[in-house]
Amino acid sequence: MKARSTIYRAKARGIEDATRDIENAVEWWKPDHDDAMCVREIEDLARECISIRDDLQNWVESCWSCATHGTVADFTSVNNELQEAFSIGQARFQSVRECIDEAGRRGYQLDNTREFNEAEKQITKMQSEFEEKWPSLNLQVLRQSMADYRAGRYRTAKDLFDEFQRRNSKRDPGTDRGLGSP
Repeated sequence: MKARSTIYRAKARGIEDATRDIENAVEWWKPDHDDAMCVREIEDLARECISIRDDLQNWVESCWSCATHGTVADFTSVNNELQEAFSIGQARFQSVRECIDEAGRRGYQLDNTREFNEAEKQITKMQSEFEEKWPSLNLQVLRQSMADYRAGRYRTAKDLFDEFQRRNSKRDPGTDRGLGSP
């Protein structure tokens, strides 16, 4: 009986030691696991940012389609809404960019970083092209134009047309047939 009791106590000590070792391993593993789970969450956020790019692209295409079909009632309103969306999208990209950079400093490499970087560049380019081409009222330019007009710094359409005709006739002497002449 004594031998059996000794064996059981030894097994119990062994179980206690094994349990303690397992607990220690879990404690050592947990921070690495938590970091790895955070990296997976950052990858999910990066994918969401990429979908923001896709949503903005679809919205821009829709705006241009409506503009070409004459169904935009207020160009300034559309411009303001889309510019706000671009700003929000870029702010989200910046937040996720900081997380990606921090994960990189910790030695983690995210699966979709290249696509995220490309999407970020595309949004910036998309916004720039939209700002450049979308018809909108620029109050600063309008104010400057009004000041120039009041100061007498302007040319009439007739003056511009006459100048155009003079330049055109210099290229093709003897013709003054106007626009579109062969």
